[in-house]
Amino acid sequence: MFVKFLDENADLSDKLEAANEGENIRLKVFFDSNKSNLLDKSVEELDKLCDFMKKYNVKLVQISGHTDSQGSDVYNQSLSERRVISVRDYLTNKGISKNKLKYIGYGEVLPVATNKTPEGRQLNRRVEFKILKK
Repeated sequence: MFVKFLDENADLSDKLEAANEGENIRLKVFFDSNKSNLLDKSVEELDKLCDFMKKYNVKLVQISGHTDSQGSDVYNQSLSERRVISVRDYLTNKGISKNKLKYIGYGEVLPVATNKTPEGRQLNRRVEFKILKK
């Protein structure tokens, strides 16, 4: 089972404008392998998310973290949780209230691609955003 997303080639701002409550939006958020620190190239994407949430006064969102299947289930669960906490912390440092952010780590249980290839594993290492209440 794979998860469906809005047009992957669209700019994040366009995806956010088109999103309905409950739709998954994959964020281009990057981490070093086995790390939870945000890489600098993630900032632009997260800033667009902050701008959108402020512009439309979004009431509640869910941030979910995912990993590939390399490593143990327990480790991947913990890693996904640490990564979403990094994203949450970035957003709150930019002025988004913690009350507007739900976050959950799913580990490796919701792949969007096969874990049998390097390309598939890379797609499965992701952070998603879902508007729960506009």
